[in-house]
Amino acid sequence: MSSLPPPSSLPSRSGHASARWDHAGIVASGLCVVHCVGLPLLLIALPGLGMAWLADESIHRWLLILLVFLALPAFASGYRHHRRLWVPACGVASLALLGFTAYGMDRVAPGGPERALTVAGSLVLIASHAVNLWLARSCLPRPPAPGQHRGESG
Repeated sequence: MSSLPPPSSLPSRSGHASARWDHAGIVASGLCVVHCVGLPLLLIALPGLGMAWLADESIHRWLLILLVFLALPAFASGYRHHRRLWVPACGVASLALLGFTAYGMDRVAPGGPERALTVAGSLVLIASHAVNLWLARSCLPRPPAPGQHRGESG
């Protein structure tokens, strides 16, 4: 059983296609968490700041669309590198949970734990992107040591 190298010994983050997608997905998922946790605190100030649109329920649907378009290429590219199916499966499951909270929660459980489920789904999605990024980096070939040419053994 092989162990993965520590993240500090891995090549730069630009070494594979999913890196940019994973980073963007982490930021967008973080925005969902900030929106869900911080919105109740900002509701008083939003109209005065011209940002009342953030309180609109449709923002969840738009954020979900953004998350899907960022996650699918990230997980597909990462999977091609690391071949661990559980990583994109966790990502897709978290997107499904976010989709349920954005589109179906009000019909199934009005007044239910929408905020808690959205935050949980976003955090799992962030973790999935981070693991995807780490595993894909660990599969890249290591650059040669200083003074060593490719193909030489040290």
